[in-house]
Amino acid sequence: MLESNEPALSVHSPFVEGMHGEILDAPSLVIEDHSAIRLFEHGGNEAYSYRALLLAGDGDLVAIGVDRNDGFEAYCRDWLGLGCPTVLTPKAAGPDASLALRCRQDAGFLEAVTSHAESCHGLNILPYMGTWPLWELAGAIAANCDVPIKVVAPPPQLTRQVNDKIWFANLARTVCGQTAIPPAFVADNFGSLCRLVVDLAGDHAIVAIRLPNSASSAGNLVLDIDELRAVSWRALHDRLEERLLQLGWDGGFPLQIVAWEQAVIGSPSAQMWIPAPPRGPLLEAIFDQHSSGLAREFDGARPSRLADDLQYRIAQQAFEIGKVLQYLGYFGRCSLDAIVVDAEDESRQLHWVECNGRWGGVSLPLVLNRRLDREGPGRTPFVIFERAHQRHAPRELESILQALEPLLYRNGWRQHGAVLLSPGRLLDGSGYEFMVRGESVEAALQVGNKIEHLLDESES
Repeated sequence: MLESNEPALSVHSPFVEGMHGEILDAPSLVIEDHSAIRLFEHGGNEAYSYRALLLAGDGDLVAIGVDRNDGFEAYCRDWLGLGCPTVLTPKAAGPDASLALRCRQDAGFLEAVTSHAESCHGLNILPYMGTWPLWELAGAIAANCDVPIKVVAPPPQLTRQVNDKIWFANLARTVCGQTAIPPAFVADNFGSLCRLVVDLAGDHAIVAIRLPNSASSAGNLVLDIDELRAVSWRALHDRLEERLLQLGWDGGFPLQIVAWEQAVIGSPSAQMWIPAPPRGPLLEAIFDQHSSGLAREFDGARPSRLADDLQYRIAQQAFEIGKVLQYLGYFGRCSLDAIVVDAEDESRQLHWVECNGRWGGVSLPLVLNRRLDREGPGRTPFVIFERAHQRHAPRELESILQALEPLLYRNGWRQHGAVLLSPGRLLDGSGYEFMVRGESVEAALQVGNKIEHLLDESES
């Protein structure tokens, strides 16, 4: 049904054929290109680009779109024991060029990658997200060598759709029923946007306008109904337009309008790996995500503590959604985010809110934790801490490592402790991202709280 309604889902890049499917027994090119996520590329590249290094090891290649950070590369190699991948930095190709485009237009980059692929008899391309520019880069690499090239991501059109909040809401409702999502509507122009906001505010204390393809909370404009009282239609139009533009809206439609539910008792995220058929989707973990502020900005996650029956319901519905995605051609990493609402009849309503058809703030630490367990089952408990917009003074990585050393994981020395996930925010003083491995979740939380205190204390 989804395919018949959206025939474009079956339209692939001319390079997709032969490069989609099982992972090769070969090295990988890891690349974290955020260009397809609205409000994320320019604000997120510096903060997150180096996360790609956490997925790479000996023999792999990593494309980095920011200035090299020798200290963080040494940290990943020496402290974490992740191996010695080759880091490549493509030349700039204009201020708005995506990382994948820069890679494709850099002859030296293509030559290095294709030579490596041929010497290793194949190459996997492991992207943050399977965008059109990424698939075109893969095609350019494949056109220059005679060995297999595989992309560990869904086709580009399907990638775009699953990361669209409006499309995913329709999918979740189709698969799991009418009550599987919060009250939500779609506006195709500003007139319908104003009308829907006013209508929804009649029944709900808070409503939100959501940009369909933004990451995390960056595209949420949350409105208290007090803002809308006794406001003329023209004033409402002007106020919404001004605030959307401040958010980074480019003037495009459609936009999603949702009831911003307040009785939220949990924000679970189902972490999935969707393989090529005939194997079915694999639900690897359910995490409780934590957020702050009215817009619910992500600031960490931990293994879920929701009741077993509720976790079973989450797992069951996530698997059913995953099966549909797999049928449509999805392959690779995926996570499904939901909220649990405490209803008036004391029931627990499960509402799906978005699909992350890409790597993210939980899935990457999940896989990294497994890598750090080496020969073990990858079950060491861990928690994730993230903060943004701190606005501290810039810091040096070496001084941070020295100050935190007793609390940090160190391969061969200390199997529990914190792991820095990316240098960007930490070094420029705008925040931090780290995970903590512990004997238990409680022990990991205690270490994480100590690290947060030390980071804040160092700036006082």
